[in-house]
Amino acid sequence: MHKVVAFWFSRLIRRRLGWDDTYFTWEGVSIPIIEFVVKPWHLFVLFLASHLNREQQRIIEYLQEENQVLREKSGKKQILLNDGQQDRLAVKGKALGRRLLHSLAPIVTPDTILRWHRELVAKKWNYSHRRIEAGRPSPFSPGLLPVNQL
Repeated sequence: MHKVVAFWFSRLIRRRLGWDDTYFTWEGVSIPIIEFVVKPWHLFVLFLASHLNREQQRIIEYLQEENQVLREKSGKKQILLNDGQQDRLAVKGKALGRRLLHSLAPIVTPDTILRWHRELVAKKWNYSHRRIEAGRPSPFSPGLLPVNQL
């Protein structure tokens, strides 16, 4: 009985608001109503996503604490990074941006990381493959044949 009353009451309110059974009408414009029904698997997906989010947050907190310990252990000594390490930090740091890098307190300043990224991009796009070297070609270049083969 309650379901029937609720159905007719909701239908009456929809009509008062300008809603049809399948469309919402506002100033002559009809917008289709999409009814969303929560299924049991929706709740399972929501639970799984929240669990994974909590787990990732715990991992991030652990890694931040580990970085802090390593920073305290190294003291004020300068940390020397090779080119590969600088490139990896530059790519990841550029994706985060200056403001977020500043809040993370990385082992180098955000300006340094962004400078490394600029240098990495400049190294990639220097167009060295298009350059023509001036001067006489080398006798060992692939375009020249040795005299005895002519």
